[in-house]
Amino acid sequence: MIDMDKFGNKIFYSKFQILLKQGNILLNLGYFERKNKPNLFFKHIPEGWFNADMRGTAEVPIWEDTDPLFYWKFDDNVPFWKRRRLIEEEFHKLNFSKKSVPLLRGG
Repeated sequence: MIDMDKFGNKIFYSKFQILLKQGNILLNLGYFERKNKPNLFFKHIPEGWFNADMRGTAEVPIWEDTDPLFYWKFDDNVPFWKRRRLIEEEFHKLNFSKKSVPLLRGG
């Protein structure tokens, strides 16, 4: 992880410590950090991908809200009912693990 958002702005030390803790939790839950996009975590599943983005957005800088933006990409052949179920199961794993990760829900 790096102490910069995706726009090149420095992340304050105290906020970066929160991000490091959340990043370690994600790693322990099977996520990997993208090498070419620091602070962006992903988890490959047979039906697609889950992403937890801790790089901030133009609307909400990461130092204002350190909760990762959670979003997903499914293969086209995955039925919508199964997508909903997989998303809810992943939310459950992230929010109810021993050390939960608060999330902003994207889509």
